[in-house]
This record gives sequence, structure tokens and C-alpha cells, in this order.
Amino acid sequence: MPEFKDSPDSEQNRDGREKASNTNNGQEIKGYFQQFRDAALELQGLALRYRDPHEIPSAESQDFQEHLVVTCAYDPRIAVSDNGRYVAIVTEDTLGFVNLSNDSPSASKMFTVHAKDVHNGIRGFAQACFAKTWNGLFVTTAAAQSKVYRMAWSEPLQGPPQMIGDTPAGHLNALQAFSPGGDRIAYCHFDQGRETSVMICPTNIDYIWAPAAFKILGSLQALQFNEQGNRLAVGGDRGHLQVYTITSARSVATMSSKLNHGVTALAFGCDDTVYAGTAMGQVVALRAGETAYSPMEVFNKQVTEESITAICRAGHSGGVLVGTAQGKVLHIDHQGSIKTLVRIPYENINSLATDATGDTLVIGLYLGGALVLKRNSESAQ
Repeated sequence: MPEFKDSPDSEQNRDGREKASNTNNGQEIKGYFQQFRDAALELQGLALRYRDPHEIPSAESQDFQEHLVVTCAYDPRIAVSDNGRYVAIVTEDTLGFVNLSNDSPSASKMFTVHAKDVHNGIRGFAQACFAKTWNGLFVTTAAAQSKVYRMAWSEPLQGPPQMIGDTPAGHLNALQAFSPGGDRIAYCHFDQGRETSVMICPTNIDYIWAPAAFKILGSLQALQFNEQGNRLAVGGDRGHLQVYTITSARSVATMSSKLNHGVTALAFGCDDTVYAGTAMGQVVALRAGETAYSPMEVFNKQVTEESITAICRAGHSGGVLVGTAQGKVLHIDHQGSIKTLVRIPYENINSLATDATGDTLVIGLYLGGALVLKRNSESAQ
């Protein structure tokens, strides 16, 4: 098991570790992926196919162990149920649904729902979110004539989730965010490139539409609800970061800040601290101040030389997990201490998701594929 430093590695150390890993583990990794691929395809005839698992390097991890490798098209969006038993992998053409097995990867059940079978629009699936109080999944499409679909399944699981309803949603682009549990959806549209209108609307109505709740300058790049679903953080390409508190009647700005670089990813900590990742590899943590325009900066860290591509809550360990364009997953606690948890050589991490405890971690890879990792038992203690 490799030892990681809390600070960025030197080129010499990183090159040496990667060469040693490739030399010692190459044949074992190839054999493992071949065994998993054969078992998975025999189980399900999985249509989530784009990259051969042999092309996805094994993840080097300190606190987690690799549990499952799923192949899929590029740019996947990931959702994990709170209990860590189910994973949804959304690409434009397909929705992959995985029932994880704690015993062995080959015992996991995988199913595919094709966008063309449920949606007649130009574009396909965009986002997914698990319901909190029932075995349900919310899935959106992104195009004119978009919809929010409600899907459900029963136990024991015998097949993919079944469609139980849908809500027309007008025009949704690919940048959307569900509140935890799927009760609300935030979406946006661009006004001639100068500013972006952001709407927040409940998903349990006849038609999803709302007048513009607020606007930010430039193009929007990140949307994220807090755990309670009553605050929404938005970040733009010009560095504008705003947090809105949502009531039934309106949305009020409770934090507004201008960062030095474009905001590429957002997440809330357990105390509603907002963690913003930038295009230049910084993570900035902010809390609400006395006024909306005087937030308190908790820390400002340079964590990578490339873009921050994903941020999610870390579960019981506190803080957040940060994915980078260099294939690293970093844990950053509420004081700003940095620890490298996972390294996937030659990969760009596209999305991150964990269960409520943080013991199940799913990593989406921009060029295709998703890795499911389970926390080591000794690390969980």
C-alpha cells in the first residue's frame, strides 16, 4: 500500500512510484480487469461500454480499496445512495444502475436504461439523484422538451428501476443540480454570454418552470445545494461565487465573493462552509459574514497545478473530497489540511460522489469509466 504525503509530490518521487507500480503490478492488474470484465458482461450484457477496463489504471489508494470498475462513455455524472448500496452512472446516452455487492465485484448487479427508450429529445440524460425516503431515483434530460423522470425499484432487486412518472421541464441545459433527495432542482440559461439566469423549482409539480430567481455575471460553471436543500451555491467562469438562501417565496443572497479565477466545482461542508475549487487549482473555504459581501475566509489553498474538477462532502471524516485534472482525490478537512487519498495515473477526474458515511467512494473519469472504492476496515475505525 503506497504512502502518500500531504503536500504535492516531487516529479522524481511520483515518476519512481509510477514506474515501480507499473512494473510490479501490471500483470496482476491486467488479470483482475479481465476477470471482472468477463464476469460483468456475463451477468448483465452491460451496454455501458466505451473504454476497455485494461485502459483504466488501477487506483493507488491509502484509505480505500478498489471494489468495482465500470466502463462507460466519457463525461459520466455519478450519484450514490445514502446507504451506499446503489450507484447511478449517467452519460448522455445511458443510465447505468449498479446494485453493489459487499462480497465480490462480480456479484454486483448492473443494468442499463437507454435514453432513446424514454426520451425523444435531441440530447439525453443529464443528472441523477437518489431519493432519501424511498427506493427512488430522479433523472433529468437536457434539451428542449426536457423532463425530470421518477424511477423506482423494489427489493429484492430483479431488474433496472422502473419509470413511475415524469414532469415536463421546458428547456434544461446540462448544468443542473438536485437538492439532496431530489425535492428541488436548480437550472440555468445563458443570456447572450453576459450573465446567467438561475431558477430553483420543486420537482413535484405539474410543470417545472419558474421566473428567474437571480442572475450572475458571465457563464455559470458550478451549482450545488447544501445538505438541507435550503441553500444553493453558484460559481461562474469569472470567479463570482454566490450563496442563496431559499424560501418558498424567494431566494436571498447570503454570501457574495469574487475569486481570482473561475469557479469550477463547489460543495458545502457539514457546517455550511462553502468550498470552491478554481480553474487554477485553488480551494477556497468561505463562511457567511456579517453581510453578504463580507464573507469570512477560512482558508485559501493551492492544491494542484491544474484545474479542480469535482468536490463532494467527505462523510463522517468531515471536510470535502476534491478531484483534480491530474487524477488525484484529496481530502481537505475544515482547517485546510490536505491529504492525498487516491491517485489514478494519466486520468482526469470528472465527478465524485460518496454515501452518507463516506465509506463508499465513486470516481467518474472524464474519458470514460467509473471506479467504486470501499474504505478499508482499519481506516473506518
